[in-house]
Amino acid sequence: MTVETTAMNQLEVFDSPLPDRRTGWLAVGMGDCDKAGFLYRDPDLNDIKLVKLRYQDVTNVGSPSAQPAPELVVDGLTPSAHNASLFYGASCMAIAMQPGNDAYTEFRRSEAGIWSGKTIKVVESGMVTGLTGRGGWQEADGTMVVIATANVDGTVKGIVGRLPIKAYSEWEFSSFPLPAGYTELLALRQAPDGTAHALYTKTLDPCDGSCDLDLYYGRMASAGTWIEETVQTSKWGEPDDEFATDPTMVLDSRGEPVVAATYFKRVITGSIKSAELRLYGRDNGEWCQETMATEVDGYQGSDGTAMTGIAPFVAVDNTGRVHVVFQDMAQWHAKDPMDQINKANAINGQVRYAVRSGKTWTLATLFEQDDEGTDAAQAPLNGMLPTQVAVSGDGATVYAAGASFEWDTNTIYNTSAKPMTFKAVTVKAAVQLP
Repeated sequence: MTVETTAMNQLEVFDSPLPDRRTGWLAVGMGDCDKAGFLYRDPDLNDIKLVKLRYQDVTNVGSPSAQPAPELVVDGLTPSAHNASLFYGASCMAIAMQPGNDAYTEFRRSEAGIWSGKTIKVVESGMVTGLTGRGGWQEADGTMVVIATANVDGTVKGIVGRLPIKAYSEWEFSSFPLPAGYTELLALRQAPDGTAHALYTKTLDPCDGSCDLDLYYGRMASAGTWIEETVQTSKWGEPDDEFATDPTMVLDSRGEPVVAATYFKRVITGSIKSAELRLYGRDNGEWCQETMATEVDGYQGSDGTAMTGIAPFVAVDNTGRVHVVFQDMAQWHAKDPMDQINKANAINGQVRYAVRSGKTWTLATLFEQDDEGTDAAQAPLNGMLPTQVAVSGDGATVYAAGASFEWDTNTIYNTSAKPMTFKAVTVKAAVQLP
């Protein structure tokens, strides 16, 4: 199996403060109608407290014809509120779902490229606060799904909304309890039969003393109770800490979870010693794991090549084939006396891709960034925010989207703000299937 990058697009250069790591700088979507696009937030340089939400059609990215211009979805969003999801509904019209504090706003695109919005309540009655989007996806039959958490009348619950891919359909929302005892909820899904799936930890990182950094999985059948299992045990203390982090999760055709995560080995002072990309699956109640990538592809610092698998995002196509995008890490321990001595200076970058056919993994680098330098970090630092992937049903077409940045500094330890320039990056690739 081979992976060929057929097109690339870098769009909308602008200056912006670094967005929070998981707040959703953009969302990528792909429809069965062969449409693809992404949503992104465009800062208002006249008012740093506001952003514009824009949509970009990337279906024919890289073709000789002119690319469609970006479209304004909505103006005046607060940056912290952005965690939108993108779908393609009936007649292949794009639909965006934007969570606010107490409700979603649905934006629908007309054939003329005009977006209109309306508020969608997530509960029939009760006070809702702290609505936090946890993702969105389209199921095999085209049903659009958003999932979130929110405080409903004083209790934090899971919130799920579904919209069938039929003309004139409306969103239907329901709520469900969350697992007991979690400290950080890392991923949340609900199957069509109502079974809820969650990934979480029970100790916040960093922690002191006896730390439980195991990666836990919970599942709860509709109207049932949560059952807890351990996906990956952790180790805390000399010589190294070891744990899985930043997981993403999808469900396969059996309704079983497929999880991609970064597996870190870390010295007790906190610096990363190595990182690898792992995939976890569940069969008959038992968890198994395999390692997909252990070495960077040219993007590295002086601390070595064994640092990859950062910020993974997993998808499964209609044949059950697993697709993952991830990044490499460049890390140095300072040699420049102006830098912070003995502190890890690390940056994540590139867009890499892994696809499995049978038991064989194929790796490719979809978006290559310059070698950061193996001696000392150089200015500017070039990196990426977390990347997302959308895959066609047959697995043959892949769109990866993310935000590259150029940071006018050679260290993450800055006493004052340093300029950053971002580009929205879309890569279209063809997977030559066996």
